[in-house]
Amino acid sequence: MSVRFGIQDNSFFKGYYLPCAKWRNVQIGEFQKQIETLYFERDKKRGIEGTFRWFVEEVGELARAIRKQDRENLELEFSDCLAWLVTLASLSKIDMEQAIKRYIKNCPKCNTTPCSCG
Repeated sequence: MSVRFGIQDNSFFKGYYLPCAKWRNVQIGEFQKQIETLYFERDKKRGIEGTFRWFVEEVGELARAIRKQDRENLELEFSDCLAWLVTLASLSKIDMEQAIKRYIKNCPKCNTTPCSCG
């Protein structure tokens, strides 16, 4: 399943895409496997709780970049958050490609597009 990462509603983010999506479509599963190849053994030793703390730290860095409207740093922080998120999924034995399918057609809560949950 190819996923194009981007946010379309906010003019500040309009046209923003993760670096890997600039040059080709990237499979979520392929990205997850690459992150596993790079970091899984180290992350496994750290454990889910320790890895989750790293993820939260990265989310904080992303929040600062958004608040400061630091476009140069946004790409880095979005990609870091995504990498840590798929790491947590891997440690939890979750296939992210399978997990995101619930969002492909409609909102999983109200079953409409766009979401009408409010």
